[in-house]
Amino acid sequence: MQMANKGLSINFTCIGDSAMMRGLRSEDRLRTKALDQKCKVLEEENEKLMEKVCEFEMRERDEADMAETCRQLEKRIHEAEERESVYRAECELRIETARLEAERKGNGE
Repeated sequence: MQMANKGLSINFTCIGDSAMMRGLRSEDRLRTKALDQKCKVLEEENEKLMEKVCEFEMRERDEADMAETCRQLEKRIHEAEERESVYRAECELRIETARLEAERKGNGE
């Protein structure tokens, strides 16, 4: 009888362990499901952040390109101003030369 009781006891223990294992497996499944969901959320957040990083990098490149374009335009403006200044000086010299020539002709006649 004791053996039978032991057998029953063992069976109950096994059944209890099995139920406990099912409970643990169920708990593990719930944890795994929760972790999977958390991973999915983190992956989505990571994708959004990577998109923002790409946008910032593109903006930074665009800003660098615009800054370079501005530098080139400023250089061209400066060069044009220098050419305009030289041209203005040449024109003023021609005007002065023409005035002096006209004055000489007026005095010589």
